[in-house]
Amino acid sequence: MHWSRKANLALALLPVCGMLFSGQVFAQSSNVKPPTIVAKAAILEDASTGQVLYAKNPDQKMYPASITKIMTGILAAEYGHPNQVVTVQPGDLVGGSSCYLQAGQRVTMRDLFYGLLLVSGNDCAMSIARTVAGSVPAFVRLMNEKARELGAKDTHFANPNGLPNPQHYTSARDMAIFARYALTIPYFRRADATKTFVFPNPRRPLTMINQDRLLWDYPGGIGMKIGYTVAAGETMVGVAKRGNTTLVAVILDSTWAAEWSDMTSLLNYGFNSFVPAKVVGRGTVLGKRAVVGDAGKKVPVVAGRGFTVLLPGGSRRRLSLRLETASFLRAPLSKDQQVGTMVVGYAGRVLGEVPVLTAQATSQPPFPAWALWTGVAGLLYCAARIGRKGNKRSSPYGGGRGYRRDYNDKYLGGDW
Repeated sequence: MHWSRKANLALALLPVCGMLFSGQVFAQSSNVKPPTIVAKAAILEDASTGQVLYAKNPDQKMYPASITKIMTGILAAEYGHPNQVVTVQPGDLVGGSSCYLQAGQRVTMRDLFYGLLLVSGNDCAMSIARTVAGSVPAFVRLMNEKARELGAKDTHFANPNGLPNPQHYTSARDMAIFARYALTIPYFRRADATKTFVFPNPRRPLTMINQDRLLWDYPGGIGMKIGYTVAAGETMVGVAKRGNTTLVAVILDSTWAAEWSDMTSLLNYGFNSFVPAKVVGRGTVLGKRAVVGDAGKKVPVVAGRGFTVLLPGGSRRRLSLRLETASFLRAPLSKDQQVGTMVVGYAGRVLGEVPVLTAQATSQPPFPAWALWTGVAGLLYCAARIGRKGNKRSSPYGGGRGYRRDYNDKYLGGDW
């Protein structure tokens, strides 16, 4: 719908473009200095909204290494059953990080899941993939389907463990999408935050210690996954929570010396430089809109969900709200029917959108009686006209102008 046909409600009307903004843009507009990151690609997001607070080459395709197992874990949690017993096959015993599984060993999906996340077992990843999808290639197809479903644009998986492969790549932005989704799965979140776990190996139980340093050394750290190969460098997805704010940070291709400082610098930047600000609450009345066909009738419109953003220093000076709905709504309307959106912006950039819903239902306005009788009269008039013309043309003895003209032209050779 054209802008001139929309009603706008704004704190300050700003030109908005794009759906996400980088930390550099935020820093320039708020005098907040972003961190210096060694990693070749990185991103920092608000876990609840996806608001980007910092980005460095966020869409560059890169090797993920073992942070691949976030996706493997998502599918294991969604398709597997914790108590399902799996018999380890020889093909599951690949190189790299391992839980020291043995061919023929019987182990539950729950044990494999914890081995996958806590110590990054490549053998656990292979057993999970084969059990969930019937084969590793079928599981890989499932991984790529899930990635597309979640909106990833720069990811293609070739295996469930992250071992180097030219066709196995992702981006910092896509990994943040996967991490945010994983946080919505209670089983995943609970296992990923577990610090120690006893894995029941046949010879002697193996006490696993979670390799994620965030759980041990960072205040508020709650997961998620680390990785390394020579081709990928140091990779890490970190999640931390303080108060009501949860942040997701991703670094790709960092160095052994800089990995920890990269991660903590990103998270510290997010927690220290941004303050949560409630923009609108669910059900907040945003205005009223006239209803076509019901004179004087107006229906309230409300926010379909709450929306909170992280603002530099908590300053609202450059925050804008714009309500986009038609000036007139057409009945009938159901309660909670979406009739527009409220665009939330900051410093000329869109932070997100809130659906605008009707607060109450409206009925179909009655059909006016005058319109009904006018229509009936029109139909009767047309019928009479058609009947009259038909009689004139069908008379064998004239009376109809059209008949007489045709007869004269044919038999008498001219006008009378």
